[in-house]
Amino acid sequence: MSVELYSNEVIVVSVADGPSDFKVWLREEAEAGLSGDLRWLREEDLDSDVVLDLTDLGRLEIASYGLMLKLQRAVKDSDHSLVLCGLSPHVKWQLDCVHLSRQFVTFETRQAAIMELTPQDVC
Repeated sequence: MSVELYSNEVIVVSVADGPSDFKVWLREEAEAGLSGDLRWLREEDLDSDVVLDLTDLGRLEIASYGLMLKLQRAVKDSDHSLVLCGLSPHVKWQLDCVHLSRQFVTFETRQAAIMELTPQDVC
C-alpha cells in the first residue's frame, strides 16, 4: 500500500503496489492501510487528480467509506477529481449496499483512469 506521484497531474493510491526505485512515493507507511492513506491525503494540499486503485482489495472497511467521501470533497474543492479503479465484484457490491456506487467515477484499470485524467496534447 502506498501513495505514488504518477505525474504532476495525477496521484495514485495503490492497495496492491509497494515502493520501487523508479517511482516517486509520497508516502510509504502502510501501518494504517487504506484508511491511513486516505486520512493522510485529505490533510495534504492537493493540486492533483487522485486515482484510488483498489486492485487486490477484498473488501472495504467501514471507516473507508466516509474517508473516501471526505477526500473526494477535498479534491473537488481544488478543481480536481477522485476516481476509483480495479474494483472487485465484492467491493462493487459493498458500494451498492451503502448507496455510494453512483458517488464515484470508476474504471476497470489504473491505466484507463490515468488516461482519462491526464491532459492530452493537442497537435
